Amino acid sequence: MNVLQMIKNQRERKQRLSRAQFLMSKTYRGTDYTSAHQAPVTDDHPRLVYRGQEHVK
Repeated sequence: MNVLQMIKNQRERKQRLSRAQFLMSKTYRGTDYTSAHQAPVTDDHPRLVYRGQEHVK
């Protein structure tokens, strides 16, 4: 394998990785990711107050 072929393969591999990462980040943007086998996500966190400051556990 010559040097130019190795550089070309490396560049193509980086482009494929970059494209795959872009598509995966775009897929789950702004969606609630829950499985059909899981219960829906609920916000049952108690609100704690310490010296007048509210915190969520």
